Amino acid sequence: MRDDFGSRPPILPSTSGSRGNDATSPWSDRDDSTSPWSSRESANRVEHAPWDSFPHRLPYGASPEDGEFADPDRKGLAVSPRELVIALGLFLLTLGSTYLTAGIEYAFALLGILLCHEMGHYLMARRYRVRSTLPIFLPLPFISPFGTLGAVIKMRQHIRDRRALYDIGIAGPLAGIIPALAATVWGLAHSTVIDKGVMDGTLMLGDSLLSGWIQHAIHPDLGPNQDLLLHPVAFAGWAGLFVTALNLLPIGQLDGGHIAYGLLGRRSVYLGWCMIAALAVLGYYFPGWWFLLVILLLTRVRHPQTIDERVPLGPKRVALGIFALAFFVVSFIPTPILLP
Repeated sequence: MRDDFGSRPPILPSTSGSRGNDATSPWSDRDDSTSPWSSRESANRVEHAPWDSFPHRLPYGASPEDGEFADPDRKGLAVSPRELVIALGLFLLTLGSTYLTAGIEYAFALLGILLCHEMGHYLMARRYRVRSTLPIFLPLPFISPFGTLGAVIKMRQHIRDRRALYDIGIAGPLAGIIPALAATVWGLAHSTVIDKGVMDGTLMLGDSLLSGWIQHAIHPDLGPNQDLLLHPVAFAGWAGLFVTALNLLPIGQLDGGHIAYGLLGRRSVYLGWCMIAALAVLGYYFPGWWFLLVILLLTRVRHPQTIDERVPLGPKRVALGIFALAFFVVSFIPTPILLP
């Protein structure tokens, strides 16, 4: 295809031994009078809560520091005026930077895809009463071929169990896939068939299996000496699918890393290292993968543990996870930009 347009990791909790000095403390199942930790030495010892106490005493997403009386509906879920102004300002700046990249149609289409993706994360986080930021858009005009570095949200607390983590992680890609596919299909249907060589010097985009299938279905008669000059909405759809595939890499704290951790637990690190090795090889064909590789290695390949890893996902969530990883396979682009 051708285009003519230029959380902080969770930490396993430890509780102060001073909690054990209270005979009614939920962190101890022993009477203070018989506990070997009830002496003055207890101030320097660590007593861990029984895992069974977490599901009964902590609301979804609450960290042990919040205690038994945590009320996340009241404490921290409200959006401050300052945060709202910053989020809205960055959104408008990103709208402007993407407009400068490829016009208003591209800007609205791409930001719509990114907004759906991030709101999937945000709304699922609120469902589990996990404190998080609003979606934060990152404008980058002239340098990024997309006019933006995408958008992020940040979790402001530990996530209690891997089911909550899994649901928050997978909600973004599932919400972003539909508008990305819609933009790709509509945009390709309105793209122009041209002869190869007519538009020398324009940006040449690579194809994934999925985008190749869609292109063949819409333009089955495209000849070997012909190419497509992408409509701006098609370019936004291509970028949306590309960003979704990047987020589905099963590494660290990317969306795919959350999904892999939910499915495989601590064993997901082996899948992450296999993906790191694959990116290292692909870097010989597209050096941009080496840059991404450095970033991923700096942010850790191993996914941080949740507080409670024993909560099962259930067959429906497992099926959605397999679908998400399969979508990554068909939407991943080994060479996103074809170098001359």
